[in-house]
Amino acid sequence: MRRFYIWLSLFITIIFPLNESLSASQSRTNEPPSLLQQQMLRDLDFVHNNFDAYYAPSEWKKRHFAWDLDTQINKAKASVLANKEVSLKDYHQILRGFFNSTRDYHVSVHSVTTEKATLPFMIKGVKGRYFFVYLDRDKLPKEIFPFEIGDELLEFDGRPVHDVIQEIKHAELGNDGTKIGDANDFTDQALAEIYLTSRRDNTNKIPKGPITLLCRAQKDDEGKPNSKAKEAQLVWDYFPEWVIDSRQARYAFDPRTLQRKQGINNLFNKQMLPGRWPHLMSLQNHLPSCSHNLGSKKSFLPRLGKIVWEAPESCPFDAYLFLDGMERLIGYVRIPHYVAGAPHVNEFAELMKEFELKTKALVIDQVNNPGGSVFYLYSLASIFAEHPFSTPKHRMKIGQDEVMFSRSCLERFSYISNNQEAKWAFGGSNIDGYPINYQFIQLLKSYCQFIIDEWNEGKMFTDPYHLYGVDKIHVSPKAKYTKDILLLTNELDFSGGDFFPAIMQDNKRAKIMGARTAGAGGYVLQTSHPNNLGVDSFSVTGSIAERVDNNPIENLGVSPDWSYEITEKDVQGEYEGYKNEILSVLTMMLEGDL
Repeated sequence: MRRFYIWLSLFITIIFPLNESLSASQSRTNEPPSLLQQQMLRDLDFVHNNFDAYYAPSEWKKRHFAWDLDTQINKAKASVLANKEVSLKDYHQILRGFFNSTRDYHVSVHSVTTEKATLPFMIKGVKGRYFFVYLDRDKLPKEIFPFEIGDELLEFDGRPVHDVIQEIKHAELGNDGTKIGDANDFTDQALAEIYLTSRRDNTNKIPKGPITLLCRAQKDDEGKPNSKAKEAQLVWDYFPEWVIDSRQARYAFDPRTLQRKQGINNLFNKQMLPGRWPHLMSLQNHLPSCSHNLGSKKSFLPRLGKIVWEAPESCPFDAYLFLDGMERLIGYVRIPHYVAGAPHVNEFAELMKEFELKTKALVIDQVNNPGGSVFYLYSLASIFAEHPFSTPKHRMKIGQDEVMFSRSCLERFSYISNNQEAKWAFGGSNIDGYPINYQFIQLLKSYCQFIIDEWNEGKMFTDPYHLYGVDKIHVSPKAKYTKDILLLTNELDFSGGDFFPAIMQDNKRAKIMGARTAGAGGYVLQTSHPNNLGVDSFSVTGSIAERVDNNPIENLGVSPDWSYEITEKDVQGEYEGYKNEILSVLTMMLEGDL
């Protein structure tokens, strides 16, 4: 496919003037900052300028959390100057503290590092108690680790598990306890539970060697309720650091070499994924078959009834037909993520054709969905559209680069007069399954003209506008599903995982059950720059989206129509309570009570 690219223009000063924090530090110590500290300060100037130019939610964060860019950057600089022996790992933690201060799951910083450590299990917390939800029996055979899924983890290396989780929330996610009760706190909790047994560049100190766990089985050897705890010792699966911290700065920034990741950015690759997604993907690699992983093909939800038909393993979707307690045929499909394209859309359409003919209702399982491509998301949503769906609007940060590109697109597209020419211009018939045609070109032209008009009016932060001009999701020509839909969500649904339920709810097409989504409400931009500080790349949120009621998705997420909180019995009993509640809500929907 022919690609169109944007260069992001980022500006930093070559000669860094001493800021207030630096001057204050020198007046206290009478010592100039070291060469390494100077480079860190310049790097923070680069981060500041990037956020100032491209971070769209700044105003929202200031209103919602009293967050201020200058204040947080100066705080980071003060931390650099406070430690004359500051190391690169120290600096990475300082940077991470700044990024965490935004309370934004799209922003993240990634270090150049190989060091990591993992343990072959995963836990789930319920009201301060923690239970095993996955055990890798290839590494934890029963004769070595005699505990089962649903058994309780009490202590982690001699400390209460809950204390360790709260420490991770604070140190690695910036959660200082002030988020209690909001959407971010539940998401931070779930992420901290993942990080407990998967440590990489998000962690200041990577553990290694033996670790002692204190666990309690649900039942004793005779099958009776158990109250006794037992210790078990495991060893961290540790991978050492190959990139040595020389603690020496060898060159400073040259603004002529500043660039976006890989130098260029595809206009149609404004992804809706959390900034931590590459990191989370690498962490989950050691538990490839875990149904609690983000984006896993099969979720932790058990089969909902008697299976009548099931999709083959070759199908990219976990899907089946089942009979509920009233012998009604219900469909189930799992949407694990939105990182896919036309082949997956076609497979999904074929499934929905069959489900339309045979089912009374559909359960869409979207829990633990990290997001992905907006075009793929729109393509799936179109199959459920009985009339054109309204899409969220975005307020976007723009610069000269996007204005120049918009002008170039208008010139290029001015010669397109039919569907065939539109496809030729893009080198294909679709973008991630979304059809390319003459009408899409007209929408895209309106989007480009909007960017130019906003800039000409002196706006670097636009008024709300539909992304790429796509204001409506039209009824799919491939398939149409018209029956009732129950959409399952939770606190680990990010970005695209926020947008899909928002669209379905705003257009009154589905009832949502579960927990509030994470609230990552915009598209993400990635940036890299040459440096000797071990900073690989970082991401910022380039837009802030508004729903049809004009409220942002950022931090607020999507609230369910029917809330459900995972219980201790769920994690100890294969989620039977969750399953029964889903069936109960389905019955209410089908009988017109919801």
